[in-house]
Amino acid sequence: MTCADQCYQAATPDTASRGTTSSMRISSIAIATAGVLAGTLCGGQALAQQAVSLSTAPKARETELSGSVNVQYDSNVARSSRELAEARHLSLDDELITPHVDFTFARPVGPQILFLEGYASYVFHIHDTILNREDISVTGGVNAHVLRCKELVTGSYARLQNDLAEQSAVVVQDVQDIATVSGSVDCGRATGIAPTAGVSETWRDNSARQVRGNNNRVFSANAGIAYRQPTFGSLSLFGSYSEAAFPNSPSIPGLPAFGYSLYAAGVTYDRHLGGRIMGVISVSFTDLQPNSPLQPKFQGLTYNGEVTYQLNTRLNFQALAVRAVEPSRYIGSNYSTNQHFGLTANYSLGTRITLALSGNYSTVDNNVVDQRIQNQLRHSDTDDVLLSATYKMSRRLSFMVSGGDEQRNSNLPTLNYNSVRVGITATVTY
Repeated sequence: MTCADQCYQAATPDTASRGTTSSMRISSIAIATAGVLAGTLCGGQALAQQAVSLSTAPKARETELSGSVNVQYDSNVARSSRELAEARHLSLDDELITPHVDFTFARPVGPQILFLEGYASYVFHIHDTILNREDISVTGGVNAHVLRCKELVTGSYARLQNDLAEQSAVVVQDVQDIATVSGSVDCGRATGIAPTAGVSETWRDNSARQVRGNNNRVFSANAGIAYRQPTFGSLSLFGSYSEAAFPNSPSIPGLPAFGYSLYAAGVTYDRHLGGRIMGVISVSFTDLQPNSPLQPKFQGLTYNGEVTYQLNTRLNFQALAVRAVEPSRYIGSNYSTNQHFGLTANYSLGTRITLALSGNYSTVDNNVVDQRIQNQLRHSDTDDVLLSATYKMSRRLSFMVSGGDEQRNSNLPTLNYNSVRVGITATVTY
């Protein structure tokens, strides 16, 4: 799993009320610090923007705009061995400059809220200019409220350079385009029983001819029922269905095209009301049925847990554990089983300086379908340590220095690497 993937959280039905503003602030400190730090260290591999949900969508008039510039040294931008980097005609180390803009605009139109949010940046490499690429993610939608129900309809688009660690072939320039449309409804109140439902479809396309077999389409639907009580939190039972197709995957004589159907049922507990411990935990039993009976199946537990512990006014911790089944990003593979475990500590030195330390461990296991393809990535594990210090000079201006070390091991020696990254970021908020 790459640095960008380590900050991705597997999607689960959002059936919980998020509680008070003060509770949200504690959790958001840890999330934002870890996210900014990881984004800085990942350079051009920006984080995929988290999907907007009913609980996080803007609910009033809102205008937020911030700009930043990150300068970073990376000892291994190729995300590979030195031999593969030379075959790709890339320098192993490089310096990166990334201007970045974040924005949120929301306006009420009658009882509805129309909004547009996202980010836009461009990654400049001093030596490996072939990797220079835009990195954008935009989500627009409407947050409606009809009778006792809340509805959310969104559309999003992202475009970025694909992570070189995910390319087993000698591929350098591969741009990923990701488009998603989704809708969800919640017909409950803050207390009592609440039925929920959602549907989405995602298109993911690669520009490089050699990896277009990874292009996929995923349709998902979920439904659930939640019980909510302010002092208890929210307990939800849910079921979901997903269907994945790979329209450009290499054909295998006598076998159906790549793809699968996935069924899941589980429970989610969400508590974000006061106290020192807050978070959400979701556990489900997942059954993946490939299109062909000759292809490997998956049956087992998947989970997504995120817990924040506020030790005191200065120190808080955030723990994250994810196990998810996702469409594979490698040719010749139908799906991958991904696991991620992370722990982040945030410590405030007064009102201006914040320190953050994060450790992550991730694994990826790809099922192998097409045995004709050589040098397939079957398994990889990645661990990293990230450290940052943020200084808030004024209400609008802040600076962050960061550093980290990331190491990856896999069954393919050419995709094993160690990367040391240090950087500084200046941010202005309007």
